[in-house]
Amino acid sequence: FFLVLVMKKEKNLRRWLETVLTFALVQGIRFLAIGGLLPAGTGGTQVADTFDVKSVIRYALAQVAYLFGINAGPEHLNGIAWNDTPRWLHLLVYAAIVTLLLMGAFFVRSLILHKKERKSAGCNSVLFLCFIGACIVSSSVTIRLEMRWVYVSFTAALLYLSYLYGVITKDVEGSDMPKKLLPYGILITAYVVLMFPVELCYRSCYPNLYYWSDQLRYNSLAEETYEKYGDAIFDKKIYLIGDTYQISDFTAQTFFKVYDKEKKFEGAELVFVDDIEDIGLVTDQMLVLREEPSFQAFQDITQFVRDLKCQRIEGYYEDGWMDEEATVKVMAGSGGTIDLEMVYPGNLTGHESSTLYVDGEQTAVTEFTDNIMHLQIKAKPRTVLELKFVNNFYLEGAQEQRGTKRFSMLVTMKAD
Repeated sequence: FFLVLVMKKEKNLRRWLETVLTFALVQGIRFLAIGGLLPAGTGGTQVADTFDVKSVIRYALAQVAYLFGINAGPEHLNGIAWNDTPRWLHLLVYAAIVTLLLMGAFFVRSLILHKKERKSAGCNSVLFLCFIGACIVSSSVTIRLEMRWVYVSFTAALLYLSYLYGVITKDVEGSDMPKKLLPYGILITAYVVLMFPVELCYRSCYPNLYYWSDQLRYNSLAEETYEKYGDAIFDKKIYLIGDTYQISDFTAQTFFKVYDKEKKFEGAELVFVDDIEDIGLVTDQMLVLREEPSFQAFQDITQFVRDLKCQRIEGYYEDGWMDEEATVKVMAGSGGTIDLEMVYPGNLTGHESSTLYVDGEQTAVTEFTDNIMHLQIKAKPRTVLELKFVNNFYLEGAQEQRGTKRFSMLVTMKAD
């Protein structure tokens, strides 16, 4: 803004004052947001502590190289270093640079031939170049230069190239216009055609970027949770088997809050466990994920663990319904306790009872004095027990029958 006023030789004091106030407002917002005016560096550093003029110049020159298609940096920051790229890519980049130089030459020629446009085009070019330069400097003052930081200046450079084409072709008109525009159109098209395979090659190397694996992992975490279950995840406890990805406590606490549309700041709880055995019986309020390091991803194994922990042999179903007779294998938790909640949703006559056999031996007989009864089984930690239920009652009027026996009651099992 100040540069525009200088070029316009602005004498209106109000214009200068408005620009100063705008600048002050931006700095004020910056101060309130980050607690200071000096920019923070990358990797937890402070620019004031790490600033070095030689480094700034080196990184600035590297960014200029980036703008022309030369990857001037190590592969963990840009995907692939220039020296590691194939020879055909070098040739395409050099050819693309030639087309840019020719566009620049045509632009200078246009300024020489059209005096009226000289000042306007020259001032606009200065503004473009100063903006690009300012972007380059602002991202060259810290301890390293990453390719992703160049995209603002790269986009500005493409806009400037479009502007040059507009200036060059501005006065081309008449019946011979297609003929006159042909060389300029060929140059622009040639640049795009030459750089397209170059950019594809660079992008194919993005998995080498140091932050890429984390991005893939968190994308997968979102896909396996919120994308699959929606807002229902806010009512669930999510178990992650293994922690080789080393998810920070901050990420574990805040990752799902971005999906909280109601802004209740209710994040799903992430719990890290070492093994499936550390998880009790899987309920509807649980999700179980495991790491897939070879794919930098997570895998939802909730159903697998549910079936492993509670293997329904006969007469017991995933939604909790149990027939008059049922057999199920259950894995006890780390405490060796299995809690049963048995619900009979009918009218009690006073003669309803459920006989439980554990590994073939009669263990308990539950007389239903209430519609909801509880039973606790003690076992060795992490052992698999075969539970057989023999009920002397069934639910009258049930409109569904899945096995050879009739529905009897609803049973919920929990193991710590």
